[in-house]
Amino acid sequence: RSHELRNIKVTLDSGDGTFIPVRSSNAFYIDRIERGGRAEKTLSLSVKPDAEQKTTSVSVTMSYEDASGNAYTASDVISIPVMQDTRLMVDEIIPPPELFAGMQTGVSVEFYNMGRTTLYNLRISAEGDFDTMESNSYFVGNMNAGNSDSFYFSFIPRTIGLMEGHVLFRFEDASGAEQPID
Repeated sequence: RSHELRNIKVTLDSGDGTFIPVRSSNAFYIDRIERGGRAEKTLSLSVKPDAEQKTTSVSVTMSYEDASGNAYTASDVISIPVMQDTRLMVDEIIPPPELFAGMQTGVSVEFYNMGRTTLYNLRISAEGDFDTMESNSYFVGNMNAGNSDSFYFSFIPRTIGLMEGHVLFRFEDASGAEQPID
């Protein structure tokens, strides 16, 4: 007796449309698989733009026939993590036209969450050749997609001449990985 499978149809469905097939349908066909054999197919999927960043279940349904033409179905569920790009945009910092050693001044910088996911535990700090009279850091917390904010800090240049500094943004993505932006 043969254990060959024929007329195999495999269908993938994420239920809520999180995954969208790219240049194909969500189903594919395999003419036959010999006993002990296997078949490989590649199906490219994209994620709908507003999908929540989380692990999403995808149902896999298979219908097939044996060598005698008897019909069978089988199904399974696979889990696929949805990762959305994080995109923190920071405006250019415009320094004051004149700075004097020992005199307090300040700068402000605007920033925007232009990505499609929340930035978690967003922290901002300023470091450089200057002293501060108050905190030079700001804890934003979680910043939702589409939101904006600003960071202002005061500083006192230490010496005469070229002064260097930078503003560092740190946040965690949904997987908990820290993302620094300098």
